[in-house]
Amino acid sequence: MSSYSIDTFLGRKRACSRLWNQRKAHKSISSDMYIRVTLGRRGKNDNEENKRELEFKEDGQQYAQVVRMLGNGRLEAYCFDGVTRLGHIRGKMRKKVWVGAGDIILVSLREYQDGKVDIIHKYNADEARSLKAYGELPESARINETTMDLRYVRMATTLLYCVECDDTEALYACGNCDDVYCELCYENQHHSGSRLRHQRDTLNPPNTAVASIELPFDAITTSSSPQEPAKPDGDVGCHTECSMQPEQDLFTLHEARYIPLRLDAHERSLFQILDASLSVSEYTDKVDILSHRPTTKRILSELIELLSTLSGMLLVDNFPSGKRLVENKSLDANAKLFQEMFEIGRRYKTMNPARMRENYGKMIYLLQDSTLPHVLEQTNFSCIRPIQTVFTLLEEKNAVSLLQDPRLSVSASALLSDPQRKRTAMTELIEEYSSESLSEADIRRCVASINDYHSHLIANTSPITKMLDLISTHFDPNQYEPNLSLEVRAGRNGARLSHTHATQYKYVHQSLELWKSITLEMLHLWRSVEDDLLGGGMYRLRDTGQGLQRMQTAPKTSRVMHSILQKVRLKHPGWVGSSVVHLGDHNVPNALLFIDKYTQIARILTPIVQTLEALPSLSQKNETKNLISEAFGGANSLQKIILCDFFKHAFDGSGADNFFDAGSCIDGRLTTIKQIY
Repeated sequence: MSSYSIDTFLGRKRACSRLWNQRKAHKSISSDMYIRVTLGRRGKNDNEENKRELEFKEDGQQYAQVVRMLGNGRLEAYCFDGVTRLGHIRGKMRKKVWVGAGDIILVSLREYQDGKVDIIHKYNADEARSLKAYGELPESARINETTMDLRYVRMATTLLYCVECDDTEALYACGNCDDVYCELCYENQHHSGSRLRHQRDTLNPPNTAVASIELPFDAITTSSSPQEPAKPDGDVGCHTECSMQPEQDLFTLHEARYIPLRLDAHERSLFQILDASLSVSEYTDKVDILSHRPTTKRILSELIELLSTLSGMLLVDNFPSGKRLVENKSLDANAKLFQEMFEIGRRYKTMNPARMRENYGKMIYLLQDSTLPHVLEQTNFSCIRPIQTVFTLLEEKNAVSLLQDPRLSVSASALLSDPQRKRTAMTELIEEYSSESLSEADIRRCVASINDYHSHLIANTSPITKMLDLISTHFDPNQYEPNLSLEVRAGRNGARLSHTHATQYKYVHQSLELWKSITLEMLHLWRSVEDDLLGGGMYRLRDTGQGLQRMQTAPKTSRVMHSILQKVRLKHPGWVGSSVVHLGDHNVPNALLFIDKYTQIARILTPIVQTLEALPSLSQKNETKNLISEAFGGANSLQKIILCDFFKHAFDGSGADNFFDAGSCIDGRLTTIKQIY
């Protein structure tokens, strides 16, 4: 960021015009109209010549004081018009200046007056005193005079957050960068070059700030929607005060927060109605197109049509109850029912990724559009509610301690072959934990949901694990058999990568390990994907070469994905290929397309694994014995030929339609294997 002297400032026509307008408004301008400030990235490079003009509010702007930081560039600000609002620090400003609790800021009210503000300027202590002297700030405004070393950033929140991602608790302070980082961001920023020699200090727990502020009494009591301090998103750990089971236990409290509840009989009936209604809807065909008709009108028309279809299907399914729902009622009168139905659809898809392959995308895009301000003004209700999980049910019933009972791992295990032990453990759990609030059916439902989760993990990780065993068994990275080399060369047979046999072996092995780690964290990724898609963020239609797609950033999904990638890289040093994660660009436009690709890994690998496993038995049958032995030299030789062909052509970077998008990036690895499939 460039610094400006007084002479440079006065030489600019626009700046002089603003100065003249301020002179007319305030009659005179003293020397303290120019306040010495710290400019540069995140408040560095302080010098005596850095000065800037004192900013006064204009129409649509308001002075405010930060009450608390909420993470991810969000904060709660008390505006001096008497209202406490949620604020957002734009990306450009976030890179230039620290904002902490107690700071005086200038905010801009948003266009739609949705109770949120954008932070456009931060005042330092000298500027705040000058504003107070001019009568711009009320006498009750207290100026925060606290100063701290940059590595322990001045904030009055409970936690210090990472300077890079802004939403995770800081763990390290870099003495050379004068910044604080979480573990993942520190490794990313200091993994090579001169930064390897930077001094790293560990922030001693608890990671709390020492600054404290006092705000006017009404700054706390006038908030119309008080919120709890936000917990950082994307941490792959359990944020709870409950005691934890040992790491080797199959089940933990962390997993329970993401495991969806199994659908009961009533919910399955509602799901069938939802699925049938989505099948006949043409929502994306009529909304995601270029048209002269306003987008909002098209969204409202299709949304109302789908909700009306759902109402009609409910009426047909059960006439007495359906009649009570639709008779003399508007759509918003049944808002809770619609929220329940859409939540059931999202919950079902999470545990059954092979189902609703077309209808889920249609539903998510519809729910995404339902969060737009213009749409909410017309519908008067939201179609979204949180996913019901095992943890939320037990928390509601005051029975979270059930999750820490070792008998739960026995009764919910998908690997235990002794049914008597499972029945005994289930009976004991029901006898001990059933109560007026938590019924026997609730306990059985939670156990069944956990069992579904374990079965889901086994079914999806098993083909990846078997493929890892096959490459380790049949290939040696240091040498290869004749005609069984994994070497690839760019330009030959469609390949766009050039790897030796050893490099290609490591590249394939690392890719499979990455996919396995992603599959193990799939429920966490699903939650992040839906948070990004349904969080109210804007998108734009763009032709990516595969038709018009919704292009939208996905910060939470990206955070989780980079965390998984970093763990795999630390586990497997000497990473081969690029570590770029395409998300929110023309390669992977949004989080929905991202998660859709990774849910298909098991579906792609399973047929190959099953074929390889069937070859030994086929080689013993009279119909195929001679063919396998004479043409390929036996079942073992045929397995090596198939694997060699697969590991070469499914991992050669040839998955895109041009020579710039495919390659060894994280997305390109899966794009190539999908292409040959």
